[in-house]
Amino acid sequence: MDLLQTLLVYMSLVFATSVQTAPQPSVIPVTPDYSSAYAQETPTPTPPATPVPTINMTPNPAYKTLQVGDKGAEVRKMQEKLQEYGYYEGEIDGAYGNQSRRAVEEFQYMHGLTVDGIAGRHTLTVLYESNEIRPPRKDNSATPTPEAQLALAITAPPATTPSPKPAGTPIPVWTSTPVPTHTPAPTAVPLPVEEMTGYTIAVNGTSIQAKAYHQGENVYLPVLSVLNAAGINVISSSSVEMDEYAFAAGQNLIRFTHTENQQGDPVDLQVYRNDEPQLVPDRSLYRAQDVLYMPAKSLESMTGLICTVEDTQNRISITGAE
Repeated sequence: MDLLQTLLVYMSLVFATSVQTAPQPSVIPVTPDYSSAYAQETPTPTPPATPVPTINMTPNPAYKTLQVGDKGAEVRKMQEKLQEYGYYEGEIDGAYGNQSRRAVEEFQYMHGLTVDGIAGRHTLTVLYESNEIRPPRKDNSATPTPEAQLALAITAPPATTPSPKPAGTPIPVWTSTPVPTHTPAPTAVPLPVEEMTGYTIAVNGTSIQAKAYHQGENVYLPVLSVLNAAGINVISSSSVEMDEYAFAAGQNLIRFTHTENQQGDPVDLQVYRNDEPQLVPDRSLYRAQDVLYMPAKSLESMTGLICTVEDTQNRISITGAE
């Protein structure tokens, strides 16, 4: 019995010693998750641009079309009215120059008219008679200028990736100043090309069997029919690159060409006098039933013919140059 008690005491001492010298449980370090601190911001959708609404008014035939180069009391009256509404800032001199043209273009744009810088009857009717005149864009804070829209202020984060911080240290979050969104200026919706129903075309007093079309104030005439009726013989040629027409006008050789777009419509009118390029008021063209139509003002510039729209008689009169 003494030997058994001695063994029990010995085993109790060994067990107590092993418990006291056992290592403490190790603490497993936890790596903090910093992904939420660098989450990307969701971009704000850009609202769609709102087109300029058109002011529809019946053109007053009492107004005469004004354009660059014109002078006189009618131009002075137009300048005074444009200046009254804040569109014209130049001298009231009665001379239709580039400054007047730019003022007319701005006025046309803000009222949904065809922007061509020519003060036709439709433009002048809105200018003189409309009670819904809108201010120019420079005075309208709702439509900032393109230069102001391109001004950006960006605070970017540094190029180096921040090192993980010990637990308990605040994590810096990089922020950026919102980038102003560039919103393009609204574009006026082009007017449709429509037939001038009921109108006749008379060349030097003789009516011809042909139609006329218009797009707003722009009148399109059948160029080859008008030239033939005026006694002008036209030679034409066609190729893959372009269509070309030529005729003699006094001692000069006049040549005009055009190409076609992907839809097969005639575009890019070019006029030459003795192979010298000429300025053209309007380079647009129109084709209907294989007939080529040219703006009346471009036909006048090219040939010297005078085209007059007589609304009271539903007639377009074309006469020789004075």
